[in-house]
Amino acid sequence: MKHKIIALSVLLIVISIRSIAQVHIEFLEESKSKLFHEIVQQVEDHYRNRDKGRGSGYKQFKRWEYDHSTRLDSTGRVVTVSQRNFNEYLKYMKNALPCSGEK
Repeated sequence: MKHKIIALSVLLIVISIRSIAQVHIEFLEESKSKLFHEIVQQVEDHYRNRDKGRGSGYKQFKRWEYDHSTRLDSTGRVVTVSQRNFNEYLKYMKNALPCSGEK
């Protein structure tokens, strides 16, 4: 019985910490059509009067911001690397020379 109570307590703590630390992930999921600077502003507004220390998720967001600041399209929206690579592949294939077997 004691082990069940301890296990349940640990599970509840882990779930609560995970839900608190992932706040900016929710912002990112909700804002797929927003511009990069709008996403950054929204998360910065969220953290303005909150603790930015250990376990808050703020440092993880700052890593995301740094990594994605160079992954923007011409309009300022975040483009995933795989999507960008696929688009470049399609452009390459469209302009590629025909194979020697084709006429």
